[in-house]
Amino acid sequence: MEENKLTIATICGSLRKDSFNRKVLNAIERIAPEHWEFDHTNISTIPLYNADILYQWLSLKKAFEKLTVF
Repeated sequence: MEENKLTIATICGSLRKDSFNRKVLNAIERIAPEHWEFDHTNISTIPLYNADILYQWLSLKKAFEKLTVF
């Protein structure tokens, strides 16, 4: 079933460990089909957007390039 594998990015807008949104994302992952793979994006390392400092966003862009769905 490797050919049907989906890599899905999840982005939780809250940094709280016990965030309701994070709990929902974790629940979705538990009930998802086995061929779905989740890539939990950590937003705590993403700086505020500054168009003058593009290199900060390149790591996020590279992470998204490997995904099937985001």
